[in-house]
Amino acid sequence: MGSAQLLFSQILNYPWALLACGLLGCGDAMALISVLRLVVGWFPAPRYPLMVTLTIAVGAAGNAVATVPLTFMLTDLGWGPAFAIAGGLSLAYGPLLLRPAAQAPAAMALLLR
Repeated sequence: MGSAQLLFSQILNYPWALLACGLLGCGDAMALISVLRLVVGWFPAPRYPLMVTLTIAVGAAGNAVATVPLTFMLTDLGWGPAFAIAGGLSLAYGPLLLRPAAQAPAAMALLLR
């Protein structure tokens, strides 16, 4: 997502902007799928609907909250610098997400059977 945001910050024509937006959407979708995969491992099946709903609600709330600083950056800095900063921040914290997740309790229970 960070790479797509950086690309989007440098775009000067519509076809490349469309490509950058598509890459950004794909990155966002992969993040959601990864979180939902964790839900499957960490929670029992009867809790899946609730946990998926909460995951999406928290994501939507985060999206709404993130519009405030982005709006200020767009107003003060313009399109390119605002998306360059957002992309740079995404790439900066990205390596923190590379470590493996802890073993899920549900997966451990399956292994112990």
